[in-house]
Amino acid sequence: MIQSLKYIQLDCTQPISIFCDNTISINISKDIVMKSIINHIPIKYHFLREQVLDNVVKLEYVPIHEKIAEIFAKPLP
Repeated sequence: MIQSLKYIQLDCTQPISIFCDNTISINISKDIVMKSIINHIPIKYHFLREQVLDNVVKLEYVPIHEKIAEIFAKPLP
């Protein structure tokens, strides 16, 4: 994401905020959850956790009803 922004000559400050409604994902990224649970997650998903610990990105909680993009993920009546 940072490389894409630099390519179009936009400067960004780190850490980049990623808004998420999954509290367990946020806790795993902050290393709050027990190690036994984390061991069962495939290796490719640890990348985000490493980025959070390196202070490159920051996961922030947003309630589901406040997510504007959620209307594109669910079918409309």
